[in-house]
Amino acid sequence: MLVFKKYIYELIDSNMYIATEGENALIIDPNINESAILYLREKNVKDILIILTHEHYDHISGVNWLREVFPCRVLCSNACAENLKSITKNGSKFFSVLFLSEDKEKLEEAKLVKPVTCVSDIVFSESKKMEWNGHYIELYETPGHSSGSICIIVDHEYLFTGDSLLKELKVITKLPTGNKKKYLEYTLPFLSSLDKNLWVYPGHGEDGRLKEFL
Repeated sequence: MLVFKKYIYELIDSNMYIATEGENALIIDPNINESAILYLREKNVKDILIILTHEHYDHISGVNWLREVFPCRVLCSNACAENLKSITKNGSKFFSVLFLSEDKEKLEEAKLVKPVTCVSDIVFSESKKMEWNGHYIELYETPGHSSGSICIIVDHEYLFTGDSLLKELKVITKLPTGNKKKYLEYTLPFLSSLDKNLWVYPGHGEDGRLKEFL
């Protein structure tokens, strides 16, 4: 059974998830976090598979940073891969404008975010099923929050929703490439069709059973 450790990007409370097995690591939505680097080094990790739930800055900020330290492959949807190349579509160009907080210290920190792009190594359209270290991974495009959004199911037990489903928080569809119609007509029905006992790891906030999110 995989065990996922959560590391929070405190500026905007976005979640990075890491599971290790042997010298391999699976990372979902990396952020810059020194504690995570120490953990990966303690585990003697030699190879990392990064999966991005979508292209927004707070979920990709650690991609280039990790590449400087470890051999990494980045997997995402085709739409996400294209949006990663645009500082407008990935939100890094206007991060401080999009960033809403009453915390003045955090707001000043958000203003220091520099526009960034990154690239993917593996892409897919619609859906993809694969194995990682003997674990079964399913990837599904779930547009709405952004055109590049996906959800990830691991071993028929864990569901990573990015910002496509959050606990007690409304899903935002007004950002660049967001689409409320697609979210309501496709993504929400898809999520509602899944096993309600799946354990959800969202892009922000606390985890729990899917039935607690819907």
